[in-house]
Amino acid sequence: MAAKKLEVKRATVERHFVDLTTLVISTPQDNPADPKCRWGLPTVFWGGSGIGKSDQIRQAGARAGLHVEVLMPGQQQPENFSGVLIPNPSSPEGVTIQCLLPAVRRLNRLGKGILFVDEAANAPPAVQGAMLGMLLDRIVGETDMAPLIRILLASNPPELAAGGFGFEPPTANRMAHCFLGAPSWEAWNRWFMSKNQPIKPTGESLEPIIINAWPTIYPAVQGMISGFLNAHSTRLYEQPGANSPEGGYAWPSPRTWDMVSKAMATRRALKLPEELDNIICAGLVGTGASDEFSTYRRDADLPTTEDVLAGKWKIDKKRIDKTHAVLGSLVPYVGMQAEGKLRYEAAVKVWAILDQVCDANLADIITDHVEIMINNYQLGMTGKAPDDVKKAAEKVVKRLSRSKVGEYMGTP
Repeated sequence: MAAKKLEVKRATVERHFVDLTTLVISTPQDNPADPKCRWGLPTVFWGGSGIGKSDQIRQAGARAGLHVEVLMPGQQQPENFSGVLIPNPSSPEGVTIQCLLPAVRRLNRLGKGILFVDEAANAPPAVQGAMLGMLLDRIVGETDMAPLIRILLASNPPELAAGGFGFEPPTANRMAHCFLGAPSWEAWNRWFMSKNQPIKPTGESLEPIIINAWPTIYPAVQGMISGFLNAHSTRLYEQPGANSPEGGYAWPSPRTWDMVSKAMATRRALKLPEELDNIICAGLVGTGASDEFSTYRRDADLPTTEDVLAGKWKIDKKRIDKTHAVLGSLVPYVGMQAEGKLRYEAAVKVWAILDQVCDANLADIITDHVEIMINNYQLGMTGKAPDDVKKAAEKVVKRLSRSKVGEYMGTP
């Protein structure tokens, strides 16, 4: 099973490697407008020995102008990742848990860079468990890694690695998995003939581009994923069995679907090739769920948020999943607008669309969206919202009163 898994999309990944590395090191893990947002999607590149995985990752760092520090987890002890207790009389507990990893300490002094975890699957299970905090929360001991430090990994598959353990499912589910094959003669020759030429950084900071596009692009992706999972709910969580080799690679979970949403939004913000959507989705939730999601995206033909708010979309009662996806993009869109006039104007339009859904006798699918508008965004019948927002909300809530939705949501 594991050997077959490594055949997935190899040629595609190799063809798009530069764009793929740009995508994964640029993907925010939180709201990108938050100064504390952690950047970079942890990604492991699988492939046989000697094909240039490590070299390509170092080149990716050079292109991005990011210093690369190499860490070999097979040479580490669990406490190197979980932190070491150090006596500290000034601490209320009398001790602190310090990070002793030189690579992390050096990157923290720089404030940004790439932590490259090489031969990652050589880490024994105890070390993998200790690595979880670093991979997901970017913390080692009590030391927070700087938000602009990215994490990339490379490894031989367990059956080809000397002393390889593979990944335990909790570790595997915290990263994207991409598979590389041996380069073609043409690709290798291009590298071989130019390997002594210095790589010039692009000099372009991509974070501002993503931050500016996020309020429009991310809600659209949220709605698309919400619509798909509404129609294919069994794909939300499919942890492989205890002894399945699939557990060491990509599989669907609420965590990985959330990671898909951020990576796909980043791809759109940077206008990278559309083919990366399938690569990164398969790398996070596996090929089965990814292929179904790809088919859904193609068939749904979802409108843009701008077109829906401009009244250019009509409800299709035969495609409730499509309506769910559209609503799933509109409501988060409201929440991501700046507080004040822009948010209130968007809220009035969204309440009007929710009212149209009621006209189509589909009121039962809007209850979650109504609850979010009222309780999460405070854009309902009470609070500081303007009168036009309150009136628009009241109209919808009254239409739902027979099902006691208003009472359920704590509204008057």
